[in-house]
Amino acid sequence: MCNGRVGPYPLGPFLCRLNEKKLRRATVPSTMSAFDDENIEVAPDRAAELIRAGEVQLIDVREPYEVQAGRLAGSRHVELERLASQADSIGRDQPVLFYCRLGARSGMAANAFRRAGYEAYSLTGGIAAWHAGGLPLEPADGHVADH
Repeated sequence: MCNGRVGPYPLGPFLCRLNEKKLRRATVPSTMSAFDDENIEVAPDRAAELIRAGEVQLIDVREPYEVQAGRLAGSRHVELERLASQADSIGRDQPVLFYCRLGARSGMAANAFRRAGYEAYSLTGGIAAWHAGGLPLEPADGHVADH
């Protein structure tokens, strides 16, 4: 039963449904993990390394107009409100790195997916921190849209 929260984040009914699926966890031994520790947040520079190495599934949980303004190369767009219905299309064989504008929405997604058994992470500071750190956006003239 969903209590309506994951850590400090309130959940809507869509993320509660995801958590209630009780899907079997695909475990990855810690020695095989692409991440340094079990923290949910991944700094932009570390995320860039993992993305370049193909070690994560990169999922953008922002709204369509935000994605059109600028996005991370290789990311898949799944709006936060549609995430629960798309959960089965997200593989368990590779860690999932969610991102949004500032990290709140991706933090909710990562927490919910972890509770559902995924190895899930959130980009620290979101795409705003990524861009502020000089990391590239698509298209080349992309920008971070206001939410």
